[in-house]
Amino acid sequence: MILAKYSEIILKSSYVRKHMSHMLQNAIRATVSAKSIIDVSGILEVDAPHSAADRLRYIPGISKVIVASKIPRDIESIAAECLTRAKGFKGSFALRVKGSGTTRVAVEVGELVRTRYGLKVDLEQPDHEIFIDLRENCAYIYDTIVEGIGGLPIGSQETIAFISFTGMLHPAVMMMARGLALKVIMPKKHGYDEKKFLEALGIFHIGKKLEQETIEENDNEELLSLAVAKYKIAACDLNEPGLLQKHSSILFPMVGFTSEELNENEREFLTKFFSSQGFCIFLLYLCFLPGVFL
Repeated sequence: MILAKYSEIILKSSYVRKHMSHMLQNAIRATVSAKSIIDVSGILEVDAPHSAADRLRYIPGISKVIVASKIPRDIESIAAECLTRAKGFKGSFALRVKGSGTTRVAVEVGELVRTRYGLKVDLEQPDHEIFIDLRENCAYIYDTIVEGIGGLPIGSQETIAFISFTGMLHPAVMMMARGLALKVIMPKKHGYDEKKFLEALGIFHIGKKLEQETIEENDNEELLSLAVAKYKIAACDLNEPGLLQKHSSILFPMVGFTSEELNENEREFLTKFFSSQGFCIFLLYLCFLPGVFL
């Protein structure tokens, strides 16, 4: 069982939440082959091979992806699953239990695991963790949580023009996480590999076609004016407060960060979402990205 959790969507009204949940489910179906997807109070139960879990973290709107065992809620079933997962543990462990009845489960199951394998309980810095999520009629048990993009599903808001001057991925994905579908605009002259940039961006732009256009204008300010005139709503990856004052209708998500902070944000983003895809894509992207890691 794969669990895809959403967080920001849960804050919406019941009507909007249901609509966005369906959008997420469609995005999941476009990404992996799932036998079924069921929304259970903020968690999408995805019946798909465990190998598909890593691909779900790239879908905007999904905040966490978990490979879990779904078992009966009784203490015997929970204890049996935890003993199986704890086999081979060395050092210390902790049970992270949430839901109704947490105290009893934590104490009884924790003691059983401790005595069976001779482990120490360490709630601060354990060597191993087992998570137990108690629901009304079942329990989810897992030991790994993978962070996703979070935010809102693509297409739940407007389609905007995103002008990529730098080829950095993080600013564009930030826009996607606000529910915005992108039409990517690139200056005719830029310092990055256009093909690799679009290939990497397409990994996240799920469920909507990623459109693109190259504009001949090379002056930054003129290009911004052309984009707004043509597409009405636009964003870009420039960090220039002066342009923000002149173009208040354009989103500048990078304004307010230092160059060092922008580079560090991009480094962390690439490491988080590309190193697990294989070093081929990851290293190719590092090679063509200008101005980062200098």
